[in-house]
Amino acid sequence: MRDFLDRKCSHMKYVDIAKGCGLSVSFMYNLRAHDSGSHHMHTVLRVVYGLSGLLGEDVEDLFVEYILGEVLGELPNMYFDSVRAWVDHYKSDEMTYKDLSARVGIDQTRMSVWFNGRGYPSSQMLRWLVQGMGGSQEEMCRSFFRVAIS
Repeated sequence: MRDFLDRKCSHMKYVDIAKGCGLSVSFMYNLRAHDSGSHHMHTVLRVVYGLSGLLGEDVEDLFVEYILGEVLGELPNMYFDSVRAWVDHYKSDEMTYKDLSARVGIDQTRMSVWFNGRGYPSSQMLRWLVQGMGGSQEEMCRSFFRVAIS
């Protein structure tokens, strides 16, 4: 998150970014100090929504740029109402949840929690899922964003 913020707002201080995004200064400094590369999805969404208003950029584009590092403009043609529906669409038909879990290195129990509507993957786990399933990574990322905000 630190590198993303530094790249998008290189001309701004963290105090100004926090105020412009409607976030506390301590929240922004904690993101910077504890840059693990993996954040809860609600944290990612809070930051990209704030940056969208501050920078005047599309929030979905910012989300894709944070997760994948670039925006190509590949839009999804499918909309999903759950994480399970999203995973089911993008994983191959021959691949079981157990296979996917082993392929991307995410515990199957954790995936079960997302499928039962009790949360979302962290930003790093979303990257692993997008890389581990077939198809356009940007399309998958955009369609996941739409699941997360619905």
